[in-house]
Parts: sequence; C-alpha cells; structure tokens
Amino acid sequence: WHDIGKGQPYAIGTLAMNLKTLTGQTIHAALQEARSLFGDHVVLLESVAPMGGQPARITVLAEASTAQQHAPQAAPRPAYAARPVEHAAVDALENLTARAGRRVDFSADDTPSVSGAPLPALGPAARGTLYPARAARAVAPAPSTAPAAAPQFTLDAVEKLLEAQMRAVQERFDAMERRFGQAVIGATHAFAAHPLFAGLLQQGMRPQTATALFDALAGHGYGPDADETTLRWALAQEMRTRLEPTAPRRAVGTQLFVGPSGAGKTSLILKMAQHPGFYGRRKTGVIVVADAENLFHQPVDVYRRFGVAVQSVEHASEMPAALDRMRAFDQILIDTPPLPLRPEKMRAALAQLKSIVEPVMPLQVNLVVSAAAALESFTPDVLGRMPLVPDAVALTHLDEVAGWGRVAEWLMQLSRPVSCVTSGPRTPHDLYSYTPTWFVEEMMQLA
Repeated sequence: WHDIGKGQPYAIGTLAMNLKTLTGQTIHAALQEARSLFGDHVVLLESVAPMGGQPARITVLAEASTAQQHAPQAAPRPAYAARPVEHAAVDALENLTARAGRRVDFSADDTPSVSGAPLPALGPAARGTLYPARAARAVAPAPSTAPAAAPQFTLDAVEKLLEAQMRAVQERFDAMERRFGQAVIGATHAFAAHPLFAGLLQQGMRPQTATALFDALAGHGYGPDADETTLRWALAQEMRTRLEPTAPRRAVGTQLFVGPSGAGKTSLILKMAQHPGFYGRRKTGVIVVADAENLFHQPVDVYRRFGVAVQSVEHASEMPAALDRMRAFDQILIDTPPLPLRPEKMRAALAQLKSIVEPVMPLQVNLVVSAAAALESFTPDVLGRMPLVPDAVALTHLDEVAGWGRVAEWLMQLSRPVSCVTSGPRTPHDLYSYTPTWFVEEMMQLA
C-alpha cells in the first residue's frame, strides 16, 4: 500500500497491483494500449474523454506480475523495500536517535541498540516483523551545547508508530474507494473494446452503468460481433426500458417549483406561462414566494415585464388571499427561493415552504435541476426524506451538456417522471416536452 498513485506496487488483499495512467486519441485507443502493455488482466478505474485539444486519458490497475512481463525489469530493490511501513518505523527510530546525538546499530540477529545500550528485548517473531536485518548505519551527532538524554523506546511506542502509519495508508485507500465507488470494471469484459461502449463513456456515463446495459444485451443473446446498427438499436431499446419510470404524467392542480440557485426555476416558469402550446388555451398565473433574506431573488418584476399575472407572498397568512385573487386563472405556477444544497439546510427551507403552501390543494411538486450542475446532490434517498417530496423533475440547461450519459444515468437511478426540459435561453421557444424515446434518440443520435 505504499506510494499509491505513483506507479509503485501496492496490495489489495494479497494481490500486488500497479496504478497506471495512459493517454490516446480516444478512450478506446488508450484501453487497447493498456491491454497490449499489461495483458488482459487490467482493471479500468477512470476514463476521461478528449476535450479542448487534450487527449483521452484512462487510469488502470494491472497485476504487478503482469506489468513486469510487459515492461522493462527494474533493478532489484533491497529486501526491506517490500515492507515500506516497517521500514518507515525503523527510519523514524533512527531519526529520533539522530536528533539526540546517538546511533542505531542493527546486529546480525536484528537486535537494535542506541549507542551500545540495547533496547528492551523482543521475541523472535517481533524482531522479524519490526526490524529487518541490514548493515549498521552511522548517524553523525547533531550539534548540541549539552548532551541530550537518550529517548526511551519501547515496543508499545513502535507499535503506536506503525498503527499511525497504517491508519494514514488506510485513509488514502478509503478515499480512493470513495472516489471510484463501484466504477471498477474488468477490461476483459466482452464489450469493453466496442465503439458503442466507448461512446457511452465519452458521454459521461460511468463504467459500471455501461457494463450493466451491455450485460443485459448479452443476456438477450447479443454479442460483440453483432452488426453495429442492430446492436445500437438494441442498446437504445434497453435504455428506453430503463427510463420508462421517467415518462411524464398529466399535471394535476397547482404546480410548485423548487430547486437550487442557478437551476433556472424563474426562466422555466416564464417559458411555461408564455408557451402557446404547453398549457393549451388555459390562463396561467404565477405566485412568487418571496425571500426576505435574499434581495437578489425577487422575480416579480421579471414576470410583469412579460405580461404574466403575478402575486407575491412572504408568510403563510398571505397565501389564502393570493389564491383568492388568482381564482380566475386555470393554471397556477408557484416560484420559490433557491434551495440550499446542504441536506439539513435544504430540509429546513422545505419545511418552512411547506407551511406557506399548506392551503394549496391539490399541489404537484416539481424539482428543477440543471443538467450541467450538481445532479449527485439529489439522490433517491435525499428526495425521499424531503418535507416536500418531489412528484416530478424538470431538467434545464440541456444545451450546456456535451454528452447526456451522466444525465441518463441519473434519471435511471431517480425513477421519477420528467415533466419538461429546457435547452436554450429563448423564451418561450426553448421549452420542450419530454419522453424517454425522444431522450434516447437524441442522446444516441438515432435517425
């Protein structure tokens, strides 16, 4: 577990591995190079599509033995280098004694001594674990006006040092696991080198999601040698099936829109209120829940400039009067202050908002999320614990996303209806109805 990320071998269980980063014109080309260099037993950890003149980049794990067969052999390392943590403990022991102007000697039976005074005796097993045999190394005395007392070393002190080293290594390993999650896939997967697989990765989809899709195709009898057009349509059909829960439902009652800052709630509501075909010939009015603490979120004037009827409320006691004034309108849309992304603050803001919109019945809650922003902040678990649980999702800023793979993956996990999408700044023309079929055809550029 030493030098993770620097090309040095480390252990996962009992398997020695090497972490390597390769580049190429495409992810597929880089993956082919990795397999040619390290054989079939490599593991793809991360892939980054080419962008802005930069080549594609992948990070892989390879067995140390396999890497050695396909790479020049390095000079043999000292015996103690295979146990870097123990070596670090001995180095720390020597550094401490050096500051005290002493010298550490290692005798033939691995028993250390400081300036000739032996340390507490260790059993044969402990000596073999903590002190690998090596030649004595002299340490020059540090300048000092008065001789310092020799530090007292015990087996407990050395064990604590080793525990600290192991904790640091474990924390690094845990951080790497959190970063990659379940993104580790074997490069020997039957479809790993297929252009369609590489295309999903280039669109931002994580490797394990792409693997699950192609595993489903294999279960339906498709193989890597199948006709690419046939395989493309089969993949599209599999994605369409998994996106079935996102099919929109008929809007019922007043529509409440919540979402973080920058998601585009006001722009979306304005498009919906102005679009000639979205609500048919129904008259649409807007209620704005004002935020007294946020002077930058006051969209009332925006709606008035576009000729949209609008009411503003700040407290729960004002909502019944606003609803009474909106009685002549067929459809009411409610704009709300930006949601904080921190879960505890998000729940508090939604609880306050719930008390304000309590008189509104029936009410459909729409979560407005930018496709180019923090999709990972809204997981099924987070949404399920909201005081106002979203009934549907509205996706905005689709035009700002180069590939829709990440969005498709998020929608599959969320399993909630998508009411509409926006793809552009024009009001009201850049508002579109959503269907899973449309989304998949646009993503995969199907004719």
